[in-house]
This record gives sequence, structure tokens and C-alpha cells, in this order.
Amino acid sequence: KPIANDLSVCCRVIVDLTPNFVSNTSRWFQLSANRTGEYADYFVWAKGKDYSSNGTLEPPNNWVSTLDIPAWTYNKQREEFYLHQYGTDQPDLNFNNPAVVQQFENVLKAWMKAGADGVRLRNARHLLVNASLPDDKMAVGAGSAVGVDHHQYEFWRHQHTTDQPGLDALLARWSSFVDDNGPSPGGGQYI
Repeated sequence: KPIANDLSVCCRVIVDLTPNFVSNTSRWFQLSANRTGEYADYFVWAKGKDYSSNGTLEPPNNWVSTLDIPAWTYNKQREEFYLHQYGTDQPDLNFNNPAVVQQFENVLKAWMKAGADGVRLRNARHLLVNASLPDDKMAVGAGSAVGVDHHQYEFWRHQHTTDQPGLDALLARWSSFVDDNGPSPGGGQYI
């Protein structure tokens, strides 16, 4: 039922979304882990870098999640690591994949058709990552945190996981999309 029917004329509804990830129990993730069709690349997957001295497969790089844990978790089914910049149960969607961008536009369209006046995207800085997956570098100088170690998010610069090239264009695309699909197309809906 359209949300606009439940609101007085004076209210505006801004939908708060975190597009970065879905649950690792979701259908999409299960299909991706199985390398099923277009879903194979719906998430950021990578092979391990090498084996440690104790025989454990090492992640593709040294990235640390926002929760101070390694940003990669090994998936036995796929025999690769998946990226999660948040919890291990929240694998990052691959927004370098046009099919994933289209799926998210379907979500935006559904909210706008339901009567939302705009959308707020949480953690949008993390939507794109450097596809070559280079190691991160220590944060030094201004802005670096004192008393943290390499297991903590604040220790690193995150130059490969935040504010990547193409992010501005992606957000501008979605802003236009929201504006064109809102209750008043061209009426200046918000993203």
C-alpha cells in the first residue's frame, strides 16, 4: 500500500537504506557462492594470496573491516574469500557489476513508487572497491589514530575501499533515478 496514504500532507518520507551488503544467508549470496549464472559476480570474491607457515590460506590482501576484523572470509563452497567491510554475515555487493546496480535501482524504484520523497544512503563511501585488490597502507600523519595496531580499522588508510573513482557518477545516476521515479517526477526528490 502506498506510504503516502498513511501520512498527512505536511510529512515527507525519506527512506534510509544501506545498499552495501545483504545477509550471507540470502538467496543471492547462496547463488553467488555456487557461481550460478549472473549471480556469480554479485559479490566481491577473490582467491587467497598464499598459504601461511601453518598451512592456512591467507586472504587476498590486508584489508580490515570497520568492525576491526579481517575484511575477508573464506567460503568453502566457492573456495574463495568474500569481502565484508562490516560483519562476516554481511558480504559486500559488487557495485562494479551493472546487474547489481540494476537490482538496486529496482529497490529505489519500489520505494519511490510507494511514495517516498527521497532516499538516504548509509555508508555510500564503501560501495565501490579497487578491483585489483591491492594491500592497504598504514595511516600516518594528520588523521592517523594513536594507539591502534594493524588489526584495527583506524590503523589503515582505506584508499582502496572508500571514495573510489566512479562513486560520484554512481551516486549522481541514482540521484537522477530517484528524481525521475518519485511521486512527482522531476520534482526534486532527494538522495
